[in-house]
Amino acid sequence: SSRASRRERTCKTRTHITASREHITPNQLTPNKVAPYCRGGPKTPGSLLVCLSFAVIPGVLGPPLQYGATLLGISWLGVICSLLAVIWVLVLQVLSLREALELQTGQAILLFILPGLFIFFLCLGFIFVLAGTVPQFTG
Repeated sequence: SSRASRRERTCKTRTHITASREHITPNQLTPNKVAPYCRGGPKTPGSLLVCLSFAVIPGVLGPPLQYGATLLGISWLGVICSLLAVIWVLVLQVLSLREALELQTGQAILLFILPGLFIFFLCLGFIFVLAGTVPQFTG
Protein backbone atom coordinates (compact mmCIF):
# COMPACT_ATOMS: atom_id res chain seq x y z
CA SER A 1 0.00 0.00 0.00
CA SER A 2 2.79 2.38 0.95
CA ARG A 3 4.81 1.37 -2.10
CA ALA A 4 1.80 1.93 -4.43
CA SER A 5 1.11 5.42 -3.06
CA ARG A 6 4.82 6.28 -3.42
CA ARG A 7 4.70 5.19 -7.08
CA GLU A 8 1.60 7.31 -7.68
CA ARG A 9 3.34 10.36 -6.19
CA THR A 10 6.43 9.71 -8.30
CA CYS A 11 4.33 9.34 -11.45
CA LYS A 12 2.45 12.53 -10.69
CA THR A 13 5.72 14.38 -10.06
CA ARG A 14 7.31 13.07 -13.25
CA THR A 15 4.22 13.99 -15.27
CA HIS A 16 4.22 17.50 -13.82
CA ILE A 17 7.92 17.99 -14.56
CA THR A 18 7.53 16.64 -18.08
CA ALA A 19 4.51 18.88 -18.71
CA SER A 20 6.26 21.95 -17.33
CA ARG A 21 9.35 21.36 -19.50
CA GLU A 22 7.45 20.87 -22.75
CA HIS A 23 8.79 23.22 -25.39
CA ILE A 24 6.62 24.71 -28.08
CA THR A 25 8.31 25.58 -31.34
CA PRO A 26 6.87 28.39 -33.50
CA ASN A 27 5.47 25.97 -36.08
CA GLN A 28 3.54 24.17 -33.31
CA LEU A 29 2.04 27.41 -31.99
CA THR A 30 -1.68 26.74 -32.07
CA PRO A 31 -4.44 27.71 -29.62
CA ASN A 32 -4.68 24.06 -28.54
CA LYS A 33 -1.00 24.12 -27.50
CA VAL A 34 -1.18 27.53 -25.80
CA ALA A 35 -4.49 27.17 -23.95
CA PRO A 36 -3.25 24.65 -21.35
CA TYR A 37 -0.54 27.12 -20.33
CA CYS A 38 -3.09 29.88 -19.82
CA ARG A 39 -5.79 27.90 -18.04
CA GLY A 40 -5.31 25.04 -15.63
CA GLY A 41 -1.85 24.06 -16.85
CA PRO A 42 1.39 24.14 -14.94
CA LYS A 43 1.78 27.45 -13.14
CA THR A 44 5.29 28.42 -14.11
CA PRO A 45 6.80 31.79 -15.03
CA GLY A 46 6.97 30.53 -18.60
CA SER A 47 3.22 29.91 -18.76
CA LEU A 48 2.54 33.42 -17.46
CA LEU A 49 4.96 34.82 -20.04
CA VAL A 50 3.17 32.96 -22.84
CA CYS A 51 -0.18 34.42 -21.79
CA LEU A 52 1.16 37.96 -21.43
CA SER A 53 2.96 37.71 -24.76
CA PHE A 54 -0.24 36.81 -26.58
CA ALA A 55 -2.04 39.64 -24.78
CA VAL A 56 0.19 42.33 -26.36
CA ILE A 57 -0.32 41.18 -29.96
CA PRO A 58 -3.25 43.58 -30.61
CA GLY A 59 -0.92 46.47 -29.71
CA VAL A 60 0.65 46.01 -33.14
CA LEU A 61 -2.51 47.52 -34.67
CA GLY A 62 -2.18 50.93 -32.98
CA PRO A 63 0.76 52.56 -34.81
CA PRO A 64 -0.24 51.54 -38.37
CA LEU A 65 -3.80 52.74 -37.83
CA GLN A 66 -2.55 56.04 -36.41
CA TYR A 67 -0.10 56.50 -39.29
CA GLY A 68 -2.76 55.66 -41.88
CA ALA A 69 -5.22 58.12 -40.35
CA THR A 70 -2.50 60.80 -40.31
CA LEU A 71 -1.83 60.21 -44.01
CA LEU A 72 -5.53 60.58 -44.73
CA GLY A 73 -5.63 63.87 -42.80
CA ILE A 74 -7.78 62.63 -39.92
CA SER A 75 -5.19 62.35 -37.20
CA TRP A 76 -7.79 62.51 -34.42
CA LEU A 77 -9.14 59.16 -35.62
CA GLY A 78 -5.63 57.69 -35.48
CA VAL A 79 -5.26 58.82 -31.88
CA ILE A 80 -8.58 57.20 -30.99
CA CYS A 81 -7.52 53.94 -32.71
CA SER A 82 -4.22 53.92 -30.82
CA LEU A 83 -5.97 54.54 -27.50
CA LEU A 84 -8.42 51.72 -28.23
CA ALA A 85 -5.50 49.39 -29.03
CA VAL A 86 -3.79 50.34 -25.75
CA ILE A 87 -6.97 49.75 -23.75
CA TRP A 88 -7.49 46.43 -25.53
CA VAL A 89 -3.96 45.32 -24.61
CA LEU A 90 -4.37 46.37 -20.96
CA VAL A 91 -7.64 44.44 -20.65
CA LEU A 92 -6.09 41.36 -22.27
CA GLN A 93 -3.09 41.54 -19.92
CA VAL A 94 -5.36 41.64 -16.87
CA LEU A 95 -7.37 38.73 -18.27
CA SER A 96 -4.19 36.76 -18.95
CA LEU A 97 -3.03 37.32 -15.36
CA ARG A 98 -6.43 36.17 -14.14
CA GLU A 99 -6.43 33.01 -16.24
CA ALA A 100 -2.77 32.04 -15.87
CA LEU A 101 -2.72 32.43 -12.10
CA GLU A 102 -6.39 31.51 -11.55
CA LEU A 103 -7.18 34.73 -9.69
CA GLN A 104 -10.33 36.75 -9.38
CA THR A 105 -10.60 39.76 -11.66
CA GLY A 106 -10.10 42.24 -8.80
CA GLN A 107 -6.97 40.44 -7.67
CA ALA A 108 -5.60 40.44 -11.23
CA ILE A 109 -6.24 44.20 -11.57
CA LEU A 110 -4.51 44.82 -8.26
CA LEU A 111 -1.58 42.63 -9.28
CA PHE A 112 -1.34 44.53 -12.57
CA ILE A 113 -1.46 48.01 -10.95
CA LEU A 114 0.66 47.49 -7.81
CA PRO A 115 4.13 47.45 -9.44
CA GLY A 116 3.39 50.74 -11.23
CA LEU A 117 2.15 52.34 -8.03
CA PHE A 118 5.22 51.11 -6.17
CA ILE A 119 7.57 52.61 -8.77
CA PHE A 120 5.57 55.88 -8.82
CA PHE A 121 5.79 56.34 -5.04
CA LEU A 122 9.45 55.30 -5.03
CA CYS A 123 10.24 58.00 -7.64
CA LEU A 124 8.10 60.52 -5.76
CA GLY A 125 10.02 59.80 -2.55
CA PHE A 126 13.32 60.10 -4.42
CA ILE A 127 12.26 63.51 -5.77
CA PHE A 128 11.33 64.69 -2.27
CA VAL A 129 14.68 63.53 -0.92
CA LEU A 130 16.51 65.36 -3.71
CA ALA A 131 14.40 68.48 -3.22
CA GLY A 132 15.29 68.50 0.48
CA THR A 133 19.03 68.22 -0.14
CA VAL A 134 19.30 70.87 -2.89
CA PRO A 135 20.33 74.25 -1.42
CA GLN A 136 17.92 77.10 -1.95
CA PHE A 137 19.15 80.14 -3.83
CA THR A 138 18.27 83.50 -2.40
CA GLY A 139 18.54 86.17 -4.91
